[in-house]
Amino acid sequence: MNKMKLSEIKIKESFARCEPNPEKLAACLKYYDEHKQQDRYIVINRKGELIDGYVQYLTYLLLGIEEAEIVISNRKKGYLNRKPTYEFREPEYKNQMTTYIWGVHPNNKEKVFMWRVPNPWTGWENDLLPGDMILVNTKYGTKEAIITKIDYLEQCPTEFRVRKVIKKLNKKYAAGESLATSRQQSNTIG
Repeated sequence: MNKMKLSEIKIKESFARCEPNPEKLAACLKYYDEHKQQDRYIVINRKGELIDGYVQYLTYLLLGIEEAEIVISNRKKGYLNRKPTYEFREPEYKNQMTTYIWGVHPNNKEKVFMWRVPNPWTGWENDLLPGDMILVNTKYGTKEAIITKIDYLEQCPTEFRVRKVIKKLNKKYAAGESLATSRQQSNTIG
């Protein structure tokens, strides 16, 4: 996010002539009083001219704030959609004790993936062992996986999103056993 002094923003005559909506101005002032941050972007073009966010600009002038977060638009026409400026919150599991499971998919044992056991489901993760089959969420839907390693960590080992384990399957996958043999055994047992 870029910051810029309000005095450096050029206001077009079309903005300077118009009277701002009092309700919009009051809403911006109220939001700033409650959250101490902008509720919308101030959008400028490459020349430093205001394109959108005039009410936010006026709010900052009224409050005596000299610098604001701005978005530089490279659009020739129109305006950039104003989105509230939220602070990114890390998911809770990233900084608390969580069970992380490493495993492979039965059809591709080359690549190791990581999943997490969701917090409300505590207890049953103690029954998991390497070699157990589990059902997990993937970007392609729900898939089977074979556990290769289990860790209980207070800090998430990756910055990326970690998908969840859905449930333990009542199958064991032995090393050296083919998936077809494993499926035949589970069909004859059940």
